[in-house]
Amino acid sequence: MRTRILKEKWFALVLGLLTFPVFGFQVSISWKTSPEAAQYELEISHEGRRIAQEMIPSIKNQWSGDLPAGSYAYRLRGLDAAGREGAWGSRKTFLVAPPAPELLEPPDQSVVMPSSSSDGTTLKWESIKDVKKYLVEVRRDGKETLRKLVPTAETDLSSLENGKYEWRITPLWQLPADIGTERNVLQGKPSQYRKFAIESGTRKVASVDGQLEGTIANPRRVNVSAGIHLGTSFMLPMLQIQYAPSNRFSFGLIGYYVTTVGLSPKNTAMGGLLTASYYLNQAPFSGFSLQQGVGVLSLSLDDESSSVSVRPLFLATTVNWQKNFASGWNFLIGLGAQYVFPHGESRITHSGLLPYSALQVGFAF
Repeated sequence: MRTRILKEKWFALVLGLLTFPVFGFQVSISWKTSPEAAQYELEISHEGRRIAQEMIPSIKNQWSGDLPAGSYAYRLRGLDAAGREGAWGSRKTFLVAPPAPELLEPPDQSVVMPSSSSDGTTLKWESIKDVKKYLVEVRRDGKETLRKLVPTAETDLSSLENGKYEWRITPLWQLPADIGTERNVLQGKPSQYRKFAIESGTRKVASVDGQLEGTIANPRRVNVSAGIHLGTSFMLPMLQIQYAPSNRFSFGLIGYYVTTVGLSPKNTAMGGLLTASYYLNQAPFSGFSLQQGVGVLSLSLDDESSSVSVRPLFLATTVNWQKNFASGWNFLIGLGAQYVFPHGESRITHSGLLPYSALQVGFAF
């Protein structure tokens, strides 16, 4: 008895019958017609139980149907015009491979944070009926970093270092003991690779005789940075301290020294700015973010019109892109605009809407 493993776009000739599955694992069985046959009877069984038996007119020489992953057997016989039955052909077996599973978590191109279970520390995919094992493959820069078999539709990622990865899942179907093949496992169609990144601060726990391994959470929640904002009529060196209570938000305080550009007389001042930032990729101090600031304090250093203002003086909105390295160092570039409320105490800048660019270097810990 010969057995063929059937996969998408494969063709297998079994007992003179042409059998091939196509996308969606639709199986087709075709045969050569006989001039004596008025119709054909096809019987398909699964694990010893008949699941299909059809009478097919002689003008047709093919049967098609959807079959899930598994081991099957079939046989065929002809009937003449009087309904007399011919002998059954010998029963032959074939295998239908499992389809590729749908990948669920993490989403493609996302950032996961293994230090927090709520941010996704596992790979998850759609479970396939009757599949008992899945092959998990994770690679980094084209090199395999993790390969293991798991019995459920998820696996832990806690042993991976920070970096960019891609992963896929291949379902494996255990063949019945009576199937005469060289291998006892049928490999299904692998999923497409999906990408993700790990950017949280984690470090490995030292293993004991190779048995214990995990991660200690060490997320970076505080960032100290220095930089400069350049506008059409001002230059603003600044120092910023930020605290991130979650992976989405941070709050900060900016101390700045501002001097006018192109105004006469030249004016300088010191002040304070309260900020709130929202991170689009759920990673503090990394990627794209939207920052809103409110200037609440200004101490004029102009000898001609010294003044102190403790009230909302301006609103500053900035779109930032920030690169965070594994060492903790990061840099930021941004574009923004600020609206300066009219006030008579200081001539530091023109009132109204003023665009600016931002550049900062920081360290997160």
